[in-house]
Amino acid sequence: MDAQRWISYFVMVALMLGYTVVLIIGIRAAYRGPLLWKVMSRTSSIFMIINVLVGISTLGFIY
Repeated sequence: MDAQRWISYFVMVALMLGYTVVLIIGIRAAYRGPLLWKVMSRTSSIFMIINVLVGISTLGFIY
């Protein structure tokens, strides 16, 4: 039972990280303004903070 919960947790984490990568690639492809790296950095920072908070909260459901 616990092993199944860990597998589902790792699947969720992989999906969140994959979504962040796809989001950054999409921003890089679509953004045509100045300071591309600044926009990508801020966007990825916001989504990684959200991903970390979601990951921490899902750990509470596993234990």
